Amino acid sequence: MRHAAVTLTVLYCWLTPGGSAALSAGQSAAAASYDLVLKHGRIVDGTGSPWYTADVAIKGDVIARIAPSIDAPAARVIDVHGNVIAPGFIDIHTHARRGISQVPTAPNYARQGVTTVMEGPDGSSPLPIKPFLERVAATRVTPNFGTFVGQGSVRDEVIGPVNRKATAAEIDKMRGLVRQGMEDGAFGLSSGLFYVPGTFTPTAEVVELAKVAGRMGGIYISHMRDEASAVRDSVRETIEIGEKGGLPTQVTHHKIIGKANWGRSADTLKLTIGLVVSLGAAAFALFGRDYINARRAAATPPGYDPSSGWAPPDGAVEEDQAQHDEAERPEPVEVDVGQVLPGEEVETQADQDQPEEPRPAP
Repeated sequence: MRHAAVTLTVLYCWLTPGGSAALSAGQSAAAASYDLVLKHGRIVDGTGSPWYTADVAIKGDVIARIAPSIDAPAARVIDVHGNVIAPGFIDIHTHARRGISQVPTAPNYARQGVTTVMEGPDGSSPLPIKPFLERVAATRVTPNFGTFVGQGSVRDEVIGPVNRKATAAEIDKMRGLVRQGMEDGAFGLSSGLFYVPGTFTPTAEVVELAKVAGRMGGIYISHMRDEASAVRDSVRETIEIGEKGGLPTQVTHHKIIGKANWGRSADTLKLTIGLVVSLGAAAFALFGRDYINARRAAATPPGYDPSSGWAPPDGAVEEDQAQHDEAERPEPVEVDVGQVLPGEEVETQADQDQPEEPRPAP
């Protein structure tokens, strides 16, 4: 039974000083029809429909009414002056377990309108999951909180960080851990096939675990094996795992690493057309040396022997290093992504200011 977190439809808006009004002296809380009415909001409801202006009334934890004008009495009335009212955002990829116990109010999320955070990405999750979720619940954290069960954590539990195929008996044990994780409340299976031990895992092994999560209503979310020269193969592998596992699939970081690979996102986007695959965009202006070193450390197994011939997939870390050693941080640019179709190029002011140079073919 999934009991870890329930996503409530909650409202988020930026408030202006002096916009709040309580009941007058002649009214009482008992007489109020609603607990809260938000006036003159710009409603973005998450369905894809255009925004519209309306009032929103809340009773308890429920949105009781949305109408052009609500004049019924309320315990509190806030005029939001045309600011956006929207359902709380879901951050599907976080590492919030690192600090949620120390800062349970999670203001960094709340102030951005994020009301649900998902843990356990990149193939890494607590095991077992049930005691972890019980600790989170006892902490009474502010956001809704859920987790995935991590393929890397499962593999590490069964065979450790070793570069070999799992035996049939070991795969069966992994299936059991995924099944237990789903029963404990996980929302699906995550993988980090760039990282140890995910990088040692054959596709077929991940598929077997995905099948378990899929049968129990879960999704699959993956930090792919490669986001540089082999990114297209990585997207194909992610799609294959989702299709053979029988579950919706999320590409955690839909990005391209390395200037030589710019333009390949047009191809990777085309691979997902018509499929039950969602994409998470990661916006990085520059991969600095600290990030490169972190990637190298994450991708290198314990006790790494340089003479073994093993290297991070496709030399991605070294490629990052060479591409960005001499780079300068670019100025931020604004792009209306809502007007960009897969495969289109977007010319920004920064592009116009730079001399043209040959662009590698995808």
